Amino acid sequence: MQIPQQLPQFEDEKTLLIVSGNQSGLFYIAQNGMIEKINEMSIETPKYSDKEGFSSNRSTNMGVISSGSSTETDKHVVWNKFIKEASEYISELHKKSEFEKIWLYCAPEIINDFRKGLPGPVASLVEKEFRGTYLKLSPVELLELSQK
Repeated sequence: MQIPQQLPQFEDEKTLLIVSGNQSGLFYIAQNGMIEKINEMSIETPKYSDKEGFSSNRSTNMGVISSGSSTETDKHVVWNKFIKEASEYISELHKKSEFEKIWLYCAPEIINDFRKGLPGPVASLVEKEFRGTYLKLSPVELLELSQK
């Protein structure tokens, strides 16, 4: 897709745009006035059936003292799994010399963990950071954010 002239053109520098939610992401490469989606990924939230994961503790004289269920997934487990998979993908791209810079559009609640999850040489390539929910924006709308 052609990038409108009033927006950054990424002349002679391949830039990876990472657009990340909590458990899904889009990846674009921008260079020489063009931007193209190269990948998208998502992590499914685990579903539990019936009383799978249910636990309780009993006392001999007081009945049930406590009970609980692990049917609710710890969101941080899902987030960390996504960050790990996205980092591995980004590292592979970097090994193939697919980009020189990174623009990171990321959900505010995971942006710090996302950056920490990137290997050192890759993390140092992050040139711009945008905190927010951007998965539904078009590539042109993403680039327009850099001018605000």
